Amino acid sequence: ACGLNETMTYSLVSPDDLEKARISEEGRGEAVELINPMNSEQSVLRRSIIPGLLRSVAYNESRGVQNVQLFERGIVFSAAEGRKNPKERNLVAGVMTGSFVLPGWNQQATPIDFYDAKGVIENLVRELCIPKVQFKALEADEAPWLAPGRAASILSGGRVLGWVGEMHPLSTQAFEVEGTVAAFELDMNQLLGVATDQRPYVDVP
Repeated sequence: ACGLNETMTYSLVSPDDLEKARISEEGRGEAVELINPMNSEQSVLRRSIIPGLLRSVAYNESRGVQNVQLFERGIVFSAAEGRKNPKERNLVAGVMTGSFVLPGWNQQATPIDFYDAKGVIENLVRELCIPKVQFKALEADEAPWLAPGRAASILSGGRVLGWVGEMHPLSTQAFEVEGTVAAFELDMNQLLGVATDQRPYVDVP
């Protein structure tokens, strides 16, 4: 409803995906390696959806599509010593670049930025009736994959739901993406854990 198109990207990715995107491995466990991979570019299971979405942006841009707004709901995987099966987490992530509107005689194309992604999150948490949502600014060393001053973690009652921000230029350049990319990644279990079915009543003016 916010204007993003749903997509599906590969679960099999390159081992250096997180490093290329500058995404921290903290809290993401160890990579799950395939025993017989088809090639080195698809030899581990993904630990983040963002690198795959950045590839989709680059694919579209290389074919002349400059306005790209995508989201994906999917599973990420992690391994740990002593654990037989990989751990699975449900995430929802999105990337936005270009503009939401085409330029016309009565309007200009406004480039997408941090506040567009934040607006998508605000619409989402409102529809899920999630209470006490806060956006806490992230320092550069806390989220090196995001542009300084354009990054925030999303919380509800002290519970971290995910993050939102503009991707760092070095992250987008590594995936051959041009221009500013606003992105977010949220934990579905955390979202549903704080979602309610009761909307707060607002007095009639």
